[in-house]
Amino acid sequence: MRSEPASTGTDAFGLPAELRFSGVVTASWRLYRTHFGALIRLYLAIFLPLAFLRVGIQVLLRLTTSALAAQVILTLTSIVLVALAGSFALHCATVILADGVSGRAISAGAAAGSLRGRSRDLVSAGLLVGMLSVAALFLPFGPLGSMVIVPMLLGPPVLAHVIAGEGKSFPEAVARARMLLKGNWGRVLVTLLNVAFVLGILQLVLLSLSVALLAGAGGLALLLLTLIQTLIAAIALPYLAATAFVAYLDLRVRNEDLDWAGLAAERAGAPSPQPS
Repeated sequence: MRSEPASTGTDAFGLPAELRFSGVVTASWRLYRTHFGALIRLYLAIFLPLAFLRVGIQVLLRLTTSALAAQVILTLTSIVLVALAGSFALHCATVILADGVSGRAISAGAAAGSLRGRSRDLVSAGLLVGMLSVAALFLPFGPLGSMVIVPMLLGPPVLAHVIAGEGKSFPEAVARARMLLKGNWGRVLVTLLNVAFVLGILQLVLLSLSVALLAGAGGLALLLLTLIQTLIAAIALPYLAATAFVAYLDLRVRNEDLDWAGLAAERAGAPSPQPS
């Protein structure tokens, strides 16, 4: 169990609180480090099966090079699968992080189990991310866009936090997210963009090194590269998730004067998590 909240109305890491960018980064790192085990198990459990599906899609793409329609369908399928998986991962990570801040411990499986009754809302959020991800293909970001813009969209942030953390339905969460972001969307956007950009650069460098090292791997290169990319994502995306969660808490503090006691009471009233 976590220590009792300080007299400032925050937990041992100073959350929830109104934070500047440096404070968001620091608090996110502390959350990420504290819950690293649960978060990486969560993201590996979700993205490893997806990695094998994507390898299969890549093989099919190579076999259908002359069929444009098939290429488009397979590419869009891959994008939607990543969107759904990433959205679900952020919802589960939100439960882990919210319970962690409020003083409750929870496993990755239990976090996923606590969302069983929200499948329709999760799918709606995931499909929204899918549409935004497809739209991002037509924006002039180049290869780095898929490593910076798309990870920022997963969830989507704030909307996913309202669904998973506050138990709102998708329509209610949309209205709630708009209210929280009113006058603050620029701050959240810049925060996530800065963090995602740094993580995207690191991912690009590591993948470039991996491609060079796997140049002589032959037919195994695609599989190995996909697994390496999955491992990098499983390490990097939880930090982006922690950043998005801290930004969400910052929004609530600015709009509602949320304190530790209020968050703890909110989490205590959440549905009891059950193993998935």
